[in-house]
This record gives sequence, structure tokens and C-alpha cells, in this order.
Amino acid sequence: MSEHRNDGSQGGANAAMSGTGGANPALGAPTAVSEQRSRIRPRGSADTLLGDADSPGGRREQYQGLLKRLLGCLAGGFVLALMIGNQEGTQEDYGLAFREAVFAPRIILFLGIGVLLFLAVTFWPLIKPYLVRSGVRPLAVGALTVIVSQTLLKWYDPLGDGKFKTLADQASKTNGLSPLSQQFFTNPVPWILLIATVGCAGVAISADLTGRDRVVEGRLP
Repeated sequence: MSEHRNDGSQGGANAAMSGTGGANPALGAPTAVSEQRSRIRPRGSADTLLGDADSPGGRREQYQGLLKRLLGCLAGGFVLALMIGNQEGTQEDYGLAFREAVFAPRIILFLGIGVLLFLAVTFWPLIKPYLVRSGVRPLAVGALTVIVSQTLLKWYDPLGDGKFKTLADQASKTNGLSPLSQQFFTNPVPWILLIATVGCAGVAISADLTGRDRVVEGRLP
């Protein structure tokens, strides 16, 4: 009788230490609880991004590193502005192409690209878990398709270069179109609609409003 009780108490202790609800993982298949725990991904935090304040040098070195990274990304956007565009120099003025590429409102766009690159690199540990969620890949493909269609594709060959901007400038002034169509072809309404759509979809994916990922990870009944 005493041996039976000792065995029972020892088995209960082993079950409590293993945390599997009474099943020894060494003797059987992993339980549903252990499988759900294995799916939980660690999330980044401010300490992992900026460093430990108690480390040698403290946060000062971390902020200096972030400043250098920001300047590097802005320099990359600056170089990108010089590389992209139809600006050309002349024999009389070799700095014409530089001034047209830099001293123009378009430079704000390329500096913004540098800032986005800086944010992506800095907060990559926080962004990475969301990139594997359901809907991210279709959203990225759809957004890229719209961008390519509005910048590279020819919509109407007899009209100038046939691209979307040229067509939109003429369509917005056409009296035969409905007011809604005229508003769509009015610059920059198409880009605002694209940004709003991607933003709303991104919020829905990050907040996991569909609950699909939570069901997969076992966090919903």
C-alpha cells in the first residue's frame, strides 16, 4: 500500500515539473499545450532596439548609432534622387542635373524613402512577426501591382506617352465623365486612395481583426 502511494505522489510531482498536465513528454507525444507554447514568438522591446541603459556607455552610444544610421539612410535617399530622373547636364552648365535632382520638391520623396528605410531597419525585430501573418503577401503584391500600373504601364497610346498620369490629366477635364470618375483621375486622388487602402489593410492585419492567426496559435477557443 505504501509503495503504491509513493509511486502516485512521485508521478504527480513529475507531472507538475514537466508542465504537461500529467503526461511525460519523454514517454509520449507532446500535448496540445506544449504545441501552442512552441508557436508563441518572442516580440521585440525597447531594450532590444535601443540597448540596455545599464550597459557600458549607456544609451548615449545607442543614440549615436541610431543617428549614424539615420544619416546613412538619408544619404542613400539623396543618392537615389541623383540616380533616378530624366535630368541631364549640359556642356555649358555641368551642375544643371544636380540642381534639378536636388533643389526641387522631388527630393522630399527620396528623403522620405530614406526615413522609411531607417525605421524598417531599426524596428525590424518588431516588424518581422507581422510579415508572416495572413494577408501580408497578397497586400504587398496588390500594392506593387497598382504602383507599377500607375507609373510604368501605358493606358492609352494615342495620348502622349500613354501613361496613367497623362491620361488622368486629360480625363479629369473631360465633361462626358461622371463626377466620381473625374475625381478619381484628379491628381493625387489615386495615390491617396492607394495609401488609405494599404493603411486600413495594414491596421487590420497588425491588429489581427480576423482572428485567423489566433486560431492557428490556439489563442481562441
